[in-house]
Amino acid sequence: MQRESMEEFVDRYIEFSRSTKSPKTAQMDEYYLRSFTDFMGDIELSSIRRADVESYIRHRRESLAPTSVNIEIRHLKAAFNRAVEWELIDTNPWSRVQQIRVPEKDVPRFLEEDDIQKLREAFRGDPLRDLVEFYLLTGARLREATSLMGEDVDFRRGLIHFRGGRTKTKRNRTIPFGMVQGLRELLEAQKPKRGKPVFRSNRDPEKGWDADWVKHHISRVMTRIGLPWATTHTLRHTFASHMVMAGVELWTVAQLLGHSSVTVTERYYAHLAPGHAERAMAKLPYARNRARDGDPDGSGSGSV
Repeated sequence: MQRESMEEFVDRYIEFSRSTKSPKTAQMDEYYLRSFTDFMGDIELSSIRRADVESYIRHRRESLAPTSVNIEIRHLKAAFNRAVEWELIDTNPWSRVQQIRVPEKDVPRFLEEDDIQKLREAFRGDPLRDLVEFYLLTGARLREATSLMGEDVDFRRGLIHFRGGRTKTKRNRTIPFGMVQGLRELLEAQKPKRGKPVFRSNRDPEKGWDADWVKHHISRVMTRIGLPWATTHTLRHTFASHMVMAGVELWTVAQLLGHSSVTVTERYYAHLAPGHAERAMAKLPYARNRARDGDPDGSGSGSV
């Protein structure tokens, strides 16, 4: 087994991360590894024990929310898994560290139809008008829309292809638009071209919109029209919520959203499904043939 210091491992892992991951993920890897190294000092990698890891987590919890600490745990666990693969250590001191329990979030808020109308009026004449409408009509994530390219829109088959390699999720998914006249017209108006972003910046038609600028601009408009809690992601929740309230099956909504599991969709949207709880209760098998007291055959003739 090769002996390596913490600093040496960090330098090696960061080089690996930059060559295999997105710039943002590589940046986070570096930040968390440098933070852990500052806490531990430049000691030999193989000398790090589970007790050191737990001490570090307690230290981080003093200044960070549980959700943030959990993200750091995932990054550092992955880094030390790589150290095991590289035969720098025998076991990963992070391997048995559990995620910190986080209280369940409230169900996500979404825009009511009056809010949607208000939003559309606010974006009339705004350069992001069509992009905002696209979010509402597809439930796209922020960067799925800003990174959408001309070749991702198939007018012949009526399909939008979201390429996972351009986003955090790394998952591909497809949205049909053939029967949604408003969405088809919106896409046709962009005149998509192969190799060019579908939604192009009015400052430079050769480039797409910067995702961070889009996020902040939409938030500013939301605040201006009295919806300060709403963000770009609220438009995705709005799409999903109205789909479910219209009676679309949760499994189908999960597919449209690109959720990894329908469980995620159920957690956030099941309460909105018309008759969802009633249908669930109706599936209880032994409720249909319950026998009354003193009436083992269920005929209802027993004494009361």
